[in-house]
Amino acid sequence: MLWFKEEFAILAARFMIMLGVGVLMTSIPVIMLDMKCSPSELGTVLAIFGFAMTFMQPFVGKLNDRYDKETLAIIGLIGFSLSLFTFAWSASISQLLIARVVQGATAALVATSTITIVAEVTPSQSMGAVLGRQGSSMSAGLAFGPLIGGIMTDAISARAPIYLCAALAVLAAIVLRLKARSPKRDDIEELNELEFDFNEEMVATPKHARHQGGEL
Repeated sequence: MLWFKEEFAILAARFMIMLGVGVLMTSIPVIMLDMKCSPSELGTVLAIFGFAMTFMQPFVGKLNDRYDKETLAIIGLIGFSLSLFTFAWSASISQLLIARVVQGATAALVATSTITIVAEVTPSQSMGAVLGRQGSSMSAGLAFGPLIGGIMTDAISARAPIYLCAALAVLAAIVLRLKARSPKRDDIEELNELEFDFNEEMVATPKHARHQGGEL
């Protein structure tokens, strides 16, 4: 099972990605309205993030099979932070689109790498609970994002919450670097062997014998 600190680091990384996505849901319309963009341009800027993330995830999955997953997740968080800064500084539609493509690609890097780490170090009997918490972290980020974005946009500016999320993404990368541990292949094989031996022993032991043993 994941150590608490390691799981917290992964939860923070996944939360931050969706927090940034949620913040942009309120900031993008305001920024693009100031730029006098059309509704179709707004729709394109909103949609291209999802297209980029969808396109990149299969390739990110292959990268996770070859390289250290923790490093890939940290690169994704740093890249996501830089793309947020770039988006906030953008002055044209083309710049906004480029920033959104990078956001989608780096979000795919973080989401896929972190969930792969979770899947590799979590025993099957705990997988449901751990994945449930991981899903909740992303849902929470998506819920708090628009709320924070709306409040900060009213109080300061539409770009203020973007800067905040960019800074928090860097913080999440630092936490991930300090606390999370991408498992080595030998560790994974040892974990799988232990789990296989446990399951094999349970199958080999007759049910009535296990029952009697419990009574003793």
